[in-house]
Amino acid sequence: MIGNAIMLMFIGMGIVFVFLVLLNIAISLLEFFTREHTRKEETALAEEELARKNKRSEERRVGK
Repeated sequence: MIGNAIMLMFIGMGIVFVFLVLLNIAISLLEFFTREHTRKEETALAEEELARKNKRSEERRVGK
């Protein structure tokens, strides 16, 4: 009885481990296939932030 419970516990932990390994592989593949798109988005966001900072600086200079 106890032996069956322990075996069931290890089978369950094994299934969860396999699931987590597959999930990790899926996330890694998703990262690999979307890296170019991510780089473009990060560049666009950085350019927008720089433009906002420059606009604020320009507004402060003109306002003085």
